[in-house]
Amino acid sequence: MTDRKKAPALTAGRPSRTDRPEVERARRDVTATDEPEKRLPPVYARPSYHQRLQAIRSMSRDNVPAKALLLEAVEDLFEKYASGKGRYPIARQAQLERMLEELRD
Repeated sequence: MTDRKKAPALTAGRPSRTDRPEVERARRDVTATDEPEKRLPPVYARPSYHQRLQAIRSMSRDNVPAKALLLEAVEDLFEKYASGKGRYPIARQAQLERMLEELRD
């Protein structure tokens, strides 16, 4: 009889993971960022805000996540207040402008 290779066993393990520590360390180094991502506080808004946000998300060409849309809105808010055009008055506008500029990515 001929020696036949045994078929690999079926497992539920993920093939992308390995037991080799150098590979895992390299993966962590590649995906690591300088700063950990901080979570935005939960926002409780009117249902119409959620509906409009979902409408924008679903109609975007790349199906952009709602989180990306909200971060875009926050960036626009920073620019608006840095230029002094915010809805609410700021007591020390010049200091706010400097601070927002220093904290810019």
